[in-house]
Amino acid sequence: MRLPETTGFEDLKAIAVARLMLDNVPHIKSYWIMIGPRLAQVGLSFGADDIDGTVTEEKIAHDAGAPTAQSMTVHELVRLIREAGRRPLERDTVFNVVKEAGDLRFEIVRDVPSRVAARLHAGEIDLGLIPSIEYAEGEYAIVPGVAIASRGPVRSVSLIHRTRLEDIRRVAVDTSSRTSAVLVRVLLRDRLGRDPEYAPMPPDVPTMLNAADAALVIGDPALYYDGDASRLDLGAEWTERTGWPFVYAFWAGRPGLLSAADVICLQSALAAGQAALAQIASSYNGHPERASLNEAYLRGNISYALGEAELGGLREFYRRAHARALIARVPELRFHGHP
Repeated sequence: MRLPETTGFEDLKAIAVARLMLDNVPHIKSYWIMIGPRLAQVGLSFGADDIDGTVTEEKIAHDAGAPTAQSMTVHELVRLIREAGRRPLERDTVFNVVKEAGDLRFEIVRDVPSRVAARLHAGEIDLGLIPSIEYAEGEYAIVPGVAIASRGPVRSVSLIHRTRLEDIRRVAVDTSSRTSAVLVRVLLRDRLGRDPEYAPMPPDVPTMLNAADAALVIGDPALYYDGDASRLDLGAEWTERTGWPFVYAFWAGRPGLLSAADVICLQSALAAGQAALAQIASSYNGHPERASLNEAYLRGNISYALGEAELGGLREFYRRAHARALIARVPELRFHGHP
């Protein structure tokens, strides 16, 4: 005897009734192999919270006549779940969450800030978290609302010096980020009334101080420096002199590259990162003993907003850099998601 196939209505009704009646069952599956990907997607709004996995050469249902594909890519599965307004989570065989699936619209490429900018200028990447000064070197648009900034002491961008600031004649400059290199030139010209000599060097503080009166360092060499030399925090110096926050980096890429959904995805990634600051601080760079220092830095020194105050500080930075002939123009600020 051959029984008639169930209708889509009946499949969805079975899922909904199961969710209502089986209150001792934590998870209900809308199995895409059996009912098809699109109906399984709809099932997520009828009580199901699982549509199964990617699968590889499924046999049982297909031996029984299932007309669906025998496998599905991760990209397709993630898209189905996101289109339904749900979060794609990877789980183990007993439904413990292993991780949240990444957004497959983006391929992440890691590099130091100066190299990220160089690759963006060369067209090797489409979007980059670039040093803010690099925005003046191309025709780009900014992802709104997301930045790496400070509203006072930043700790990770410092001028380390053994002589008095007034006596500095030569500065060794960490080449990892042009923004900090321009910032120190702007601030020292204001403070000293003259331009010291600047010498690019790898970020090793003792070597730099052996060759110069002061060393500009960013990132870990600045954050973890525990020597006896004096330190000028450039974030604090900027805000004290201008009254503005300072913006070190932001996401930028070609205008029109990102959809509104892409912008929301990047903004959501920021929110997810902020929610996991303690975990990031404890696992960073393989030094769990620095967890409290890292967390204090991430929470107390770094601002992640790109609001009106940050945009005002960014425009002021460009204005001052241009006045000192450090950039060719004051760029107009344009944003993804805006005409």
